[in-house]
Amino acid sequence: MNELRLNQYVPIIKGEEGYIIGGNGLFSVDRGSVAVLDEKQEALMQALLRGETRTEEELRSGFGEQQFTFFAARGLFVSGNTDTESIYSRNQAYYYFNNMGNVQKKLSGSPVLILGCGGIGTHVAWNMCVLGVGKITLVDFDTVEESNLNRQILYSMDDIGKNKAEVLRERLQRINPNITVNFLNRKIWSEEELDEIVQSDRFSLILKSLDSPALFPLWL
Repeated sequence: MNELRLNQYVPIIKGEEGYIIGGNGLFSVDRGSVAVLDEKQEALMQALLRGETRTEEELRSGFGEQQFTFFAARGLFVSGNTDTESIYSRNQAYYYFNNMGNVQKKLSGSPVLILGCGGIGTHVAWNMCVLGVGKITLVDFDTVEESNLNRQILYSMDDIGKNKAEVLRERLQRINPNITVNFLNRKIWSEEELDEIVQSDRFSLILKSLDSPALFPLWL
């Protein structure tokens, strides 16, 4: 028979009135979601909180039909393990709790182009990396300078003189080896060169984080 465990994405807070289960959003608690347990039910809840599993029949019997239905309606029970360890675990908890569906799967199939690996580009690239965007392409011709280090994250003194896009690619790949990161050591001089890069993949998102040439925004 299928064993159920607590869904670790659903908050459970024990207060003076009883157990507060879930809520209406990440930063709110539905006061109607308070469960008052008797001694037998409390022992069962404690066992589940320790990571133990029970069959649906045991949970229905132990909590009673009304309490079981109350918990189940709030997504408290799951049949498999909940991811609490991976780089995406906190992201997925947010998506789950806010009823956003399988966001992670969509992100993993979305290629992103980042044009420029400076102050904005490095921060954006890091965010795309830890969100789990499936493929990131970085474009920059410039090299790391010491004056960059106050605002361009993931570069260090050891990187001075190296191509920004190449260094950033290596850092991102080390942070999240589950994704693919490509780089182009290239300066974009014309609309035609930009078009060639843009057409090289079916990018879901193009991020402009460079400031030259002056006509670049118009080309893009």
